[in-house]
Amino acid sequence: MIMSKFENVTSPRNGTAKVVKQSNHDGGRIPAELSEYADQPLYVLIALWGLMQKTWIGHKQVSTVFAITERRASFQLSYILRKTEVIICQTRKVKVQGTRRLCHQIKVEEVRISGKTEKTSKVKTRSDIYRQARSEYLANTPRLAT
Repeated sequence: MIMSKFENVTSPRNGTAKVVKQSNHDGGRIPAELSEYADQPLYVLIALWGLMQKTWIGHKQVSTVFAITERRASFQLSYILRKTEVIICQTRKVKVQGTRRLCHQIKVEEVRISGKTEKTSKVKTRSDIYRQARSEYLANTPRLAT
């Protein structure tokens, strides 16, 4: 008997969702609003969900929504930060209340999926402003002949 990669399950609170089953990971839940992207990797699904939220997200929210461990959610956020050719986002460190620990949060601005681009309104990030200022500086700086 061949099992499907995805199974439909019904949640009374969230409607129909899909469960991801990978041989090297525990399963997770894909929110119903992302069901059309079910064939995408988990980090892309998380980025798309973050884009829909239009606010800062952290590993605890990702863990709750996707029914994965907080540790795995933290790894996924780290992976999203490294996938700059696919996902454009901002990052910040936030102090955890009552501790000295800092946690990363991300705010997704754009997700590029083969042929499609999902994005919020174009907001210039600090890195964009820095790149623009640097390129203008280099263009206007006289060069020494060697």
